[in-house]
Amino acid sequence: MNPAGGGTHTTITAAITAAKSGVNDCRIILVKPGTYTEAMLDLSGKRIMLMGEQGASPPVISSALASSCITAKISGVVIDGLVFTHNVLYFNGWSGIHVDAPGYHSQVRLVNCVVRDNPCASGGVILAGGEVLVDHCTVVNNRGDETTGEGGTGRGFYVSDDSYLRLRNSIVWNPTSSPSVPQINIISGGQCTVTNSIVLGGEQGGTNLDPQVDRFGNLRPTSPAINPVGGVTLPVSLTDIHGETRTNPPDLGADEHRDSDADGLPDAWETRFFGNLAPTAPPTRTQTDLPQRKSMPSAAIPPSQTPMLTVPMTAPSSPPAPTPGTPTRMTTPC
Repeated sequence: MNPAGGGTHTTITAAITAAKSGVNDCRIILVKPGTYTEAMLDLSGKRIMLMGEQGASPPVISSALASSCITAKISGVVIDGLVFTHNVLYFNGWSGIHVDAPGYHSQVRLVNCVVRDNPCASGGVILAGGEVLVDHCTVVNNRGDETTGEGGTGRGFYVSDDSYLRLRNSIVWNPTSSPSVPQINIISGGQCTVTNSIVLGGEQGGTNLDPQVDRFGNLRPTSPAINPVGGVTLPVSLTDIHGETRTNPPDLGADEHRDSDADGLPDAWETRFFGNLAPTAPPTRTQTDLPQRKSMPSAAIPPSQTPMLTVPMTAPSSPPAPTPGTPTRMTTPC
């Protein structure tokens, strides 16, 4: 929360409510870094662009409820630069993102998003109507609804009710001991096109190569998702979820791997947990720390929450400068 102010709202829910009550059809909500324990966010009524502020620590929507973190119900919605997850072990509920926007040429766009660790029977993203255009997203480690974390009807995407999934430059990697559980489950007239993406098992024409991501969805230095052969630059995403400029060809998924000091660690990860790229502090800064520092997120990320309508939880002492690279984020609902 943000008792000191610093944004027009202190929760994403409040920002969405205000956006819906406004006069204009298109509204932009800028979400400041932090972990937002909200659920059932409802993007309907207005064409809303929900944007995470680019930086080393992208905003995280973390639900503890047996429901989707967010639902998009109207054409023109754009979700860009956020992480969607659940902080419960298992439940027979919904997903990280639920899209139900039926209608002729109804479109919802997901860009630079990470959908991870959602223990849902139907996968990380549910499509129940409309066309969903997914560019540079990382959908990883989503689990089933049983007590073992197995089972379910689709680990990554659940495409149903004549909906259409277009997946480009993305990663879908949700390991399971049940080979019969697909990464992209297509039923009831659903359709799917996969281009230049990594998909576990090579489903729908994806590449079956371990993307080697850490538990935050960041690429490791040896990931095959880095500068893939035949990669294609997408003008809707010239920067990644951290605001780092994409190379040509761009890396797959939400993260563009950058290691400017050549120490084997991603710049965004070092900045997030150490505040700089200095090689001297601390001495234990090693590649093996990437997946193992279990206590690091809670210690390194102070609770914060705010929304153009802005959402911070901790207010900056002065208005933040424009995020470098923001003009290159070309997704827009209008």
